[in-house]
Amino acid sequence: MAFFDVVVSQNKTIWQSYYGYGVLATHYNQPQKAVEVLQQSLGLLNQSNSEALTKQKAKQQIYHLLSQAYLKFADPREGLNALKDYLKTHSEDWLVQERVARLEVKAGYLKDAELRYQLILQANPEANTSRLSLALLQIELEKFAEARTHLLQVAQDVNYETVGFYYLGVLSQEQNRLSDAVAFFNKVEGQPYAVDAKLHIAEIIYPDKGLAAAITILDSIEISEAVIQAKVFRAKAIFYRASGQSQQAVNMYSEALTLLPGSVDLLLAQAGLYYDLQDFPGYVQNLEKVLVINPDSVDALNALGYYYVEQGVSLDKATILLERALSLEPESYYILDSIGWLAYQKQDYKTAEIYLSKALAIEHDAEVLIHLIATRWKMGKTESAKVLWQKHLAEFKNNKRYQMLIQNLQSGAVIK
Repeated sequence: MAFFDVVVSQNKTIWQSYYGYGVLATHYNQPQKAVEVLQQSLGLLNQSNSEALTKQKAKQQIYHLLSQAYLKFADPREGLNALKDYLKTHSEDWLVQERVARLEVKAGYLKDAELRYQLILQANPEANTSRLSLALLQIELEKFAEARTHLLQVAQDVNYETVGFYYLGVLSQEQNRLSDAVAFFNKVEGQPYAVDAKLHIAEIIYPDKGLAAAITILDSIEISEAVIQAKVFRAKAIFYRASGQSQQAVNMYSEALTLLPGSVDLLLAQAGLYYDLQDFPGYVQNLEKVLVINPDSVDALNALGYYYVEQGVSLDKATILLERALSLEPESYYILDSIGWLAYQKQDYKTAEIYLSKALAIEHDAEVLIHLIATRWKMGKTESAKVLWQKHLAEFKNNKRYQMLIQNLQSGAVIK
């Protein structure tokens, strides 16, 4: 990169110098720099005296790199805006069309992406990468019949049969066609899909055949590297937990963490089990480990902060943790609920009501309602609290805490 800084500085009017820099920046995963120098290259190319055919080919190469770089931008709309004019005059540049479709998916423009993939396949029926992408998009759009047709075609290509059969299994499982799903998953042989296929089979047979059968499937997985072994341990932990064997599940997560000690996901999952087992020192320890690895883990910040609030201890620590979480995700209802309940514990009921009301407006959640009703009760708004409680009584008829809330408030019981 330093070398190309010099090349460009000595050849400021030559489009090829900026183009070479763009190739390098794209290769070294520096998309912002790549776009900057490629746009300069494009401007110089348009001003050059090169032959029309040379310009046309060079322009296409530049846009191929630009489209690749824009895929790495946080905001996909930047790429969509930058590439739209090019496609108006180069609609048959199918590589850029495919990348624009991916940008549309990232931007949430799923219908537009579907139409674009269909356009690509009309011109290139053998483009199975695009056909696979279209099928996965249609699964998300719940167009299951269309997705199945595309996946069956993808699976006929020897280079795509593994991924085709895998997603046919996923689709069949999604539609509750479980025997079909198992049949497709059993056809999956190539990695990394073969491991996940076995995990799906274990998930499918567990309800009918039980824990032992699921564990047998997991034990049949060929272990080639630590990450696969850790994935198997995690799957076993999930099944043990579902079977009520929480301590055995904790042990499986410990085994996985010996292989991947820095895994935030594993630490958080095990922390949830520690909480269920009321092993609160283990719970806190795991969350603190997560925050050492990733100080901006919103899940860990909120979980640890809310734990302190729930226990009524270390409220200063809770304030720091929860305010950090809120700054990262200001519209998260569960963080707003935590902040509101923290204010309740500090007896700042007015602030609590503000945050809890905002949380409830975002998500209609029983826990938020319990907290808001308790807050209004403490504020002396007993009638308002009763009316709000009564309004949702039937909705949460299976929630014992909600059903007993007013009675507990009247008796002066501590609400947690």
